[in-house]
Amino acid sequence: MTAGTLDDQNLIERGDAPVARATSPLWKIAFATLLVIGGTGAIAALLLADLRAPEAAAEDEDRRPRLRFDPAELELPAFPRPEAPAPEPAPPPPAAPAVADEPERLFLPELPPPEPRDGYAPPPYPAVPPAPVTPAEPPPPSPAEIARQRRLAAPLTGTGSSSAGTVNGAGESDAARRGGLDLGTTRTATAVARRLSDMTFLVPKGTYLPCILDTAIQSDQAGMVACTLPRDVYGADGTVVLLDRGSQILGEYRAATLTAGKRRLFVVWDRVRTPEGVVVDIASPGTGPLGRAGMGGHIDNHYWQRVGIPVLMSAVSFGAESWAREQLTSDQARWIEQTTDDSLSTVLGELARIRPTLHKNQGDPINILVARDLDLSPVYRLTRR
Repeated sequence: MTAGTLDDQNLIERGDAPVARATSPLWKIAFATLLVIGGTGAIAALLLADLRAPEAAAEDEDRRPRLRFDPAELELPAFPRPEAPAPEPAPPPPAAPAVADEPERLFLPELPPPEPRDGYAPPPYPAVPPAPVTPAEPPPPSPAEIARQRRLAAPLTGTGSSSAGTVNGAGESDAARRGGLDLGTTRTATAVARRLSDMTFLVPKGTYLPCILDTAIQSDQAGMVACTLPRDVYGADGTVVLLDRGSQILGEYRAATLTAGKRRLFVVWDRVRTPEGVVVDIASPGTGPLGRAGMGGHIDNHYWQRVGIPVLMSAVSFGAESWAREQLTSDQARWIEQTTDDSLSTVLGELARIRPTLHKNQGDPINILVARDLDLSPVYRLTRR
């Protein structure tokens, strides 16, 4: 058998090429449906977890029963003011010392006034200016005093150099670099004690003022807030009521203080107005019932706007891009993908800037930490009954 015959026998005959069939879009529709269902389920799980989650330990004041009342309908019983302590009787004046017998006084006879003379005038006396007073100059310091001042002004270093206080970039002083002992210290200001003028009419710094909110708070927009004192506030010595219960306190809050991850709103209380018309500026921060800085409440993180809408937009964008790859040319499909990505990124950037919202209900208890001494002595005084 020849070589050509062997080659012909080893040849394998191929049939006709199979006809290419169009790809069925059912798997794409099924994938998009599963993506939408999965995204919706994830969003629903987040919302349910947020709604059913217990309040954080830091927000324990939100789980307390809320006091709901209208301050205008609250009838405040009148209580008698505490009687001021009776002043101690003044000690009797000391008796005048006994005066010894005075010697007999000599009485001079009264002389008649001199008779006026015509044409006589007293000579004028020149006005003598007062002699200038020259301040006494201090005596010059002695050599011992000059040496003592130099010793006090010199730095305390082992090498006796006056540049021990200079520090280089590595944090070493000149004395330490030269091998000397650096004895430089930090000098602090001296705190001087003082005595408060009158404890009776003084609300000292650090006093807690309990208050009941008159207005609800929603941190989307900055605004003002008001609350009412539920009890009397006494002075520092506890004898005189300075702020009557029913006094109204006004403050304000800013929405920019609540950002992602923060669960308390900072409020500054401006002034107090008592039922008797006394007004005092306090400019103090608000706290929770336990003294925590800021006020807590229910936090709305806007999961649907920040998570749900982007998921749905991503699913729609994926479906549109898949359809464009099959039905359009490569250039047209690339243009549609670029346009969709640009629109999606713009919307996602706007949704990412959504801040959480804090809701605080009317009637919730709060505290105000007084940040300065309040002196009400110019408007009050004690009277004896």
